[in-house]
Amino acid sequence: MKLQNPIVVLFAILLMLIPLNLNAAGKDNETSDLENPFTHYKNSIQFYIVNGVSISYKKVISEKKALRFHLDLSGTFSDNNIENDYYHESEIDTTNNERDNYLKKNNQNIELSFELLNILFQKKFIHFYYGGGPYIGYLRSKSINHYDYEEYLNESGYIDSDYTTTNFSLGILGIIGLECPVANRVSIFAEHQLLVYHTWRKCNDRYKRVYDENDYYINNQNSNTRSWNLNLNNVTIGVSVYF
Repeated sequence: MKLQNPIVVLFAILLMLIPLNLNAAGKDNETSDLENPFTHYKNSIQFYIVNGVSISYKKVISEKKALRFHLDLSGTFSDNNIENDYYHESEIDTTNNERDNYLKKNNQNIELSFELLNILFQKKFIHFYYGGGPYIGYLRSKSINHYDYEEYLNESGYIDSDYTTTNFSLGILGIIGLECPVANRVSIFAEHQLLVYHTWRKCNDRYKRVYDENDYYINNQNSNTRSWNLNLNNVTIGVSVYF
């Protein structure tokens, strides 16, 4: 789910949350404790559920300040075996061969940030805040491909390829957001993030083609790059549980 315009989305969420809280506050006095979660509770776990799945721990250090540690883990894995029989016939020649393909891909992504959050102002039950802090990111991606073939001229061989990339990033994260209680010790928040970071990228590409025992081709390439990046993230939405 992609939310493209952060200002419009934050405003829409604000309009939706206000009646929820006014209704909840009228039911009992217990909910009124959530008018300022920064005051009544010192700890919370935050779960991001829209535009990403991750988790944070937030520690309140004063009425209008909190420290937050954010962790985002993700990864993918695929393992494919493909068998192909290929036949081609024309006036010039006829091709009939078999091809077996093995493809394996995986990547792992880790993102960490440590943030200082400040309440900008409070309106009714809605808390507007801003903050920021250091960011660390690590991404590793690997693709392995094995390709066997048998040509129509009784020639056979295989191709092996291995491509690996590793990214390490350091940067500064800026945040604006709003938070609103919806039940006792539970609130909903929405955030927009600006990330400026520097990335060190290393790539290794290995390719080998074997025609027969005495005829083969091998190519290895390594590269290192550096880059500055600016990432204006979409709005993320989550749930906070205070304790």
